[in-house]
Amino acid sequence: MPISKSTALAHVVLSLSSVWAILNTAHLPYAVVGFSLYFINGILGTFAYGLPDCSLQLYRFYSQLLLWSLSLGLPLFVSQLYVNIGFSHSLALVHFILPVAYIFSGLHSKRFNVFLLETIQILYLAFLLYISLMNGYYYGLSTTVSFAIAFYIIGTTGTVKSTPSRDLFNYALSFSIYFLIQTFNGN
Repeated sequence: MPISKSTALAHVVLSLSSVWAILNTAHLPYAVVGFSLYFINGILGTFAYGLPDCSLQLYRFYSQLLLWSLSLGLPLFVSQLYVNIGFSHSLALVHFILPVAYIFSGLHSKRFNVFLLETIQILYLAFLLYISLMNGYYYGLSTTVSFAIAFYIIGTTGTVKSTPSRDLFNYALSFSIYFLIQTFNGN
């Protein structure tokens, strides 16, 4: 695995913004878990891309956690918004059926269906958009747009004008975190 200082730096930024988010949402359990996934992913990515002697095993673990972060992050945030507007925690747990089933099916078959992951993300972006529109969360609209740009325009593979997509993706997630915290605050 070649060293990529720019990708390691992007992961540092994601880790720092995640710590900031955890500190600002310490009273919101689903949000803390989602931001913690981003934080751990950022730390592992920093080591995976920044260390010259990074093992293939660390990179695989990082890639696996990235998949978990992408699968569970948005449902965790949407569940937190549902709880914030008055739904019970048990009803919010329903949001984890699809992503957890996706993860277990991928682990069982040793192969993950990218189209299915993207479909699940679209569903939760639609939930986020709905909650934001119904409750006047204007930052929620910005969060939806930011996540959509990160997931569907930038993506996690390839390059955009010679910049690795993974770098831009992490910066976009870091940017989205600000909007998401404002949404949790009811803005």
